[in-house]
Amino acid sequence: MDFKDEGIYEWITADYLFGTIKASTPPDTPAYAILYLGGASTQIVSKPIFASSDMQLEEGEHKYNLQFGGRNHVLYQHSYLGYGLMCAWRHVHRLVNFMSTLQGTKAKAVVDNLCLAKGTWRVMTFKDEGTLGLLRCVIGWCKSANSNHAPQRRRLTLPPLLLPKRTTRQVCQGHDEWLWNHWGTGSELMAELADRPEWHLDLTFMHALLRLGYEFEDGREAAIGKKIQGMELGWCLGAMIAMVGGEMKCWI
Repeated sequence: MDFKDEGIYEWITADYLFGTIKASTPPDTPAYAILYLGGASTQIVSKPIFASSDMQLEEGEHKYNLQFGGRNHVLYQHSYLGYGLMCAWRHVHRLVNFMSTLQGTKAKAVVDNLCLAKGTWRVMTFKDEGTLGLLRCVIGWCKSANSNHAPQRRRLTLPPLLLPKRTTRQVCQGHDEWLWNHWGTGSELMAELADRPEWHLDLTFMHALLRLGYEFEDGREAAIGKKIQGMELGWCLGAMIAMVGGEMKCWI
């Protein structure tokens, strides 16, 4: 399966569980968009709602026609390979290491990393691969995120989104802040925070991706979760629904 298809199946999973694309769903029911952040890529899939009936999505690889539930859904989809969470870890840690070498830091040294929570640490091993790849990666995101094919926000209906800025600030403060002011009674959460210093980096990257990459305003709200009606979100359920239903046709 092409990695681009994962986003389509994830969209089917979410909107099927929300009841927006079933055969019994009223025709004018708006569908939910999905923003998926994996380890290697981030994906967006939405069903655009345009201001005028004579407006439509331009042709191209971003356009996906989906026949499902007896109806045709014209979707916008794009996968940004190389901008997943694990890729972000690797690029940021490499950059921190590179900047430390400019200051004359020797091998096996302790280096300050502002992308880790206060008082936490992580042992990292690096190979000297230069900075050209990092520069190319940053330029590539600027070009792809500004694609002319992406529907303008004023013409596109997306679900509300709450950017994790406040949570990021709380996580950044470190163990004492977690314990005394926020999550001291949650032993499992405290253990997870202590075991994964990159939680601060994760949330910062998510905020930057949504705010700068997808250009969402800070005031947007959303429900974020891993399950709907007790069912795990992901592409597997969407693929199974498509296969069992036997009525899905897709073409680009």
